[in-house]
Amino acid sequence: DLFIYYYGLVLLALTVLVFLLILIWPVELPDILLKQTKEGRLALSNHGINQFIQTKLSGEDLSNIKVRLKNTRRQRKFYIVADSVYKQATVKELPRISYDLTKSLNDLLAGVNRIPIKVDIKVNQKSNSKRKVTRVI
Repeated sequence: DLFIYYYGLVLLALTVLVFLLILIWPVELPDILLKQTKEGRLALSNHGINQFIQTKLSGEDLSNIKVRLKNTRRQRKFYIVADSVYKQATVKELPRISYDLTKSLNDLLAGVNRIPIKVDIKVNQKSNSKRKVTRVI
């Protein structure tokens, strides 16, 4: 009887732990809700935001812009990797570019709840993936 009692307590504790973990786990949202009424729902998709960022950064001497967005209920993070012909000049301008992009995103999402926006821009970073390339001898 004692073994079954402790087994039940451990099983109950694990069930509660898994339930709390599922509730607290951050869920990535597919879009940003702008307005919801009984007539319908107006939302801005993550793909639309990615295209907005690429359009904003295309005039900043950046090319091959890749945007990764993490949109949760508590924060919005934008990870941007781009190439630049003149890396030294672009790196000096990164704080201004990041500030302008953050301001533009705040203006775009002005009527939406005030969730903090974080922008992380990297220029000419090496790829972490290890691709298999054939060698010619």
